[in-house]
Amino acid sequence: MIQEQPTKMRLIEGAASAAAFIAAVASVGFLSRLGQPNTLALALVSTLIVGGAVGMLRVPAPFQARFSRSVDWWRHGVDFAVAAIGLWTVVSAFPASRDFLCEPLVPWRISIALFGAFGMTWLARSAALRAPTERVSLFIFLAFFWIAPFYGFFHAPWFLAQTIASPCADRPLVQSLIVTAGMVIAAEAGRRLADWLFRPET
Repeated sequence: MIQEQPTKMRLIEGAASAAAFIAAVASVGFLSRLGQPNTLALALVSTLIVGGAVGMLRVPAPFQARFSRSVDWWRHGVDFAVAAIGLWTVVSAFPASRDFLCEPLVPWRISIALFGAFGMTWLARSAALRAPTERVSLFIFLAFFWIAPFYGFFHAPWFLAQTIASPCADRPLVQSLIVTAGMVIAAEAGRRLADWLFRPET
């Protein structure tokens, strides 16, 4: 019974995290249908939506979940599954969302994906350690708003969902799967570096 509650909470957190991602992508499709063609503006709006949704749902930000603990993989699994199903639904209803995620003006670089996963996790974890009672980590999204939405906000489960549900012509599937694994490693490295630099000694 002791193990059921943490697992249940991880499932809820994963579903809530995916809902934030789905809302962000849906907002792009909705605004595009209203005639908003500016890619940078759409990226900013989607970033505000995902950050605001995470804050309103009162769940830990995506970058606060570990990849090294088995219990957190329940969260990541649900995060990916719900995000993939929701994203497939959104791009079916709003094809402009697919075009946005595969924007040809945005470069596809493996180094960008890995650095983004490392940088956002390191910044979010550092902020959480320095100001644990504040929602400072939500502002980390804004620091990368101009590039993060096109890379699943540098969150591996979202990027994997994006790869499966809304593949891009210039991003080979096998390469994208390898990049997803690399993002997991980069995110965990960013977390551990922040712990090493900022965690108080006991």
